[in-house]
Amino acid sequence: MHTADRRRRRWLLLVAVVLAGAAVTVLAAAELSGGGRPREAARSPAIAAPPAGEITTLRTALHDIGTRCRHRPTNGDPQLAADATTIVAFTHRYPQASFVLDDEHATPLAVLLVARQALRGCDPSAAATVGAALPPGYRNGTG
Repeated sequence: MHTADRRRRRWLLLVAVVLAGAAVTVLAAAELSGGGRPREAARSPAIAAPPAGEITTLRTALHDIGTRCRHRPTNGDPQLAADATTIVAFTHRYPQASFVLDDEHATPLAVLLVARQALRGCDPSAAATVGAALPPGYRNGTG
């Protein structure tokens, strides 16, 4: 494996860990404050995991965001907009799912929070697309 490939994989892993930690912090703060998710979502049971192919598509979109935002922050990148749309569509299809993504437990809400955070500094318009899909208690700022 080339040194550049190792660095890229380490960077992607670091980004995933940091963003996952940020999502957990946001979720914990919302739970402790009594706000956040609507009561209906809290009572709804998780459904079976989405098909592996759809999780792979989701994973590809998230990793593409990490790569594109690291190399050239921009607003209005059509591929980042497509990645945001892919993520939002997935979370609408599986709103109560529980699944494994890159060896971590994931939910649609956590994926939306991570994607929005990753896009905020790089493509605010794509971040707004993702942010609009969040439940009202999780929306703030620009998306």
